[in-house]
Amino acid sequence: MNSIDPIGVDASTSPPPRFNTRRRAPRSRSPCAKSTISSGSARIRDAASELFIRSSRHDVSVAVAVAVAVAAAAAAAGVYPNQITHHFGSKDALFIDAAFALLLRDTARLRTAASRAKTVTAFRALLARTALLMPSLPKAVSALGVAGDSHDASDSVERNLDLLFAGSERFIRDRTARNGWST
Repeated sequence: MNSIDPIGVDASTSPPPRFNTRRRAPRSRSPCAKSTISSGSARIRDAASELFIRSSRHDVSVAVAVAVAVAAAAAAAGVYPNQITHHFGSKDALFIDAAFALLLRDTARLRTAASRAKTVTAFRALLARTALLMPSLPKAVSALGVAGDSHDASDSVERNLDLLFAGSERFIRDRTARNGWST
């Protein structure tokens, strides 16, 4: 008696399927594996940052920004939404990183403004005025509010503030030394 399998092949006359039984060597992590992970988080952060830029300057509602950003940022970055928690730990951490990424990018405005200063007093005034008018400032302030007492979020804020302060201190030190100013 011939047996017919579900797809209509006579099992008694057809040879058994052949499977590759050779064992492959385990894959080693490529040297770029870490950069692939970082590039995934960078793509997500950049996509979320762009969404925040396009949102209204006065719309700093954390709930709205985070809710919209998760699905939209994942789609814009070409990843699944669950990768946001994989790379950032939480939606709030994504919001914090994206907001600080915008703030760090806006610091280029400070360099441009400072280049016009002829005195240390003008330098201070230009830095203060420019910093307060940066479009990313409301988002960064909102991100600080999101962090609140959350340990995970506060780590992200601390890391971003350290980066911001280190860059600012270096810029001010270099600029004042170059112009022979004392602060």
